[in-house]
Amino acid sequence: VFVHCKHGKDRTGTMIALYELQFRIKSFHEAVFEFFTMGYNHQKHPHMLEFVKNFAKSLKSKNQVIATFYILYVKLC
Repeated sequence: VFVHCKHGKDRTGTMIALYELQFRIKSFHEAVFEFFTMGYNHQKHPHMLEFVKNFAKSLKSKNQVIATFYILYVKLC
């Protein structure tokens, strides 16, 4: 899987975290740890972490429709 954006940290990290959660590659805590380790700027983009948290909650509640919406939303924005 290849994901890229101009600066390669925030939007890319969001997509990678969502992918890892969707396909059960990593736990929520592992995905978020990697997100921060790779340079996620929480001060500049706090909404992205909230987005990943809400996505993980929708997966836990087995609400695949909402989870799929989150991925489509990120792809379009």
